[in-house]
Amino acid sequence: MRDEGTEKILEKLLARLHCDESNPYAALHRQWMDIVGVDLIAHVKLADVKGHALVVEVDHPAWSNLVLMRKKQIIGRVRSAFPALDIKLLQLRVSG
Repeated sequence: MRDEGTEKILEKLLARLHCDESNPYAALHRQWMDIVGVDLIAHVKLADVKGHALVVEVDHPAWSNLVLMRKKQIIGRVRSAFPALDIKLLQLRVSG
């Protein structure tokens, strides 16, 4: 059962927090799995966007190698889906 009143309140809250579709950063987080792929998503987290760089966190150094091999592909997908972000770089860090 849908509660339209609750949906409207939630939509207004998300818009006020800039977490709606108008915020490319929020949309980027929502689409992150499509960008990195199902095989990497459990080990690769979008940590931040700094200037023209994606800051990506991996849970083990071995995963950073896989991300680096797909660096051009990941940046290309982000640039295609979110041209306004003008992403040019990918920075990696290992968590823990």
